Amino acid sequence: MRRFFIRCSLSLFWIFIIFSVVFLSQYEWEKHTENSLRIFCFGDSIDPTVAADFERSTGIKVYLNYYASNEELITKMRATKGGDYDLIIPSDYAAKQLINMQLLQPIDKSNLAFWSDLNPVFLNQFYDPNNIYSIPFEVEIFGLGYDRQYFPSIEANWDQIFNAEQIDYKITMLNDPIEAIALSSLYLYQKLPQLNESQIQQIKELLTQQRSHIAAYTDTRSDYFLATRNCPLVVTTSSYMNRAMRKFPFIGFAVPKGGTFVSIENLCIPKNSEKQELVYLFINQLFKRDVIIHHFEKNGFIPSTISSLDILPFEKGIEELVETINKQEMNLYFFEPQLPHVEMQDLWIDVKTP
Repeated sequence: MRRFFIRCSLSLFWIFIIFSVVFLSQYEWEKHTENSLRIFCFGDSIDPTVAADFERSTGIKVYLNYYASNEELITKMRATKGGDYDLIIPSDYAAKQLINMQLLQPIDKSNLAFWSDLNPVFLNQFYDPNNIYSIPFEVEIFGLGYDRQYFPSIEANWDQIFNAEQIDYKITMLNDPIEAIALSSLYLYQKLPQLNESQIQQIKELLTQQRSHIAAYTDTRSDYFLATRNCPLVVTTSSYMNRAMRKFPFIGFAVPKGGTFVSIENLCIPKNSEKQELVYLFINQLFKRDVIIHHFEKNGFIPSTISSLDILPFEKGIEELVETINKQEMNLYFFEPQLPHVEMQDLWIDVKTP
């Protein structure tokens, strides 16, 4: 009898524990989802302090979740059918893929107080011609970071990272195969074609011979290699150089003649989100003057609004670049996958393997 009582007591205890975990977890989840937003983005897209300020002023909880690449975002969105998040921030080509997969919902521009202030240069691009599903948020320009003392009067061109006869120094190179292949295509063919076998081999040979001059393949540490003078020249982006130039006056940034690549990060709403009112409230918060200034000073991305360009402390080289872009005096290209994923990864492994 005593054993029976003990067994019953233990059974009831574990039933209670299991019920509590399931019930409370569901309760907590429902509590979080009622007046909350789940955002999926790169780690440097939204400063957590901006989300915290929004929470304090509105009472809406913001959960920031991060991905390391657009491919990770696309995979997650495909797996969940766009159902896990209320706001995402894909790059241009990733937004195009998500649109084609029908995983985004149309943007209601009437809910956006800043729409008329968006820079037309960044609107109506190939990935969303009428901006039905996307809001341009932040912009990156690719170019060459350089040591002003090593290159006192630089005339930037892509030969400086690809032409072995001109390179007698170490460089850093982009670590994303989509970007590296596209940059090679622009250098070799002055465009981004659908690659045939001969062109694929030429690109592979170009990137392989470049390897002997590479100090590091990196998307996030090019500023370090310049600042420590391990490399006098790096392939990098405007945001990293804008931050680095504030601290190190000997660092400069230039865009090669013939054009370069731009990456537009976009605000998009997954198709299954039912929190439109909260989402638009947060999006409008991101475009407030003080938030734009804060994000620029923190991360260095070029904002997508016209009015912000007059109030931000751009470093000299970046300021000239922004003016050139606004005048549409530069050829700008967008990254897009030019090879199937597996073939691209195989090529990149071959390139980087001695």
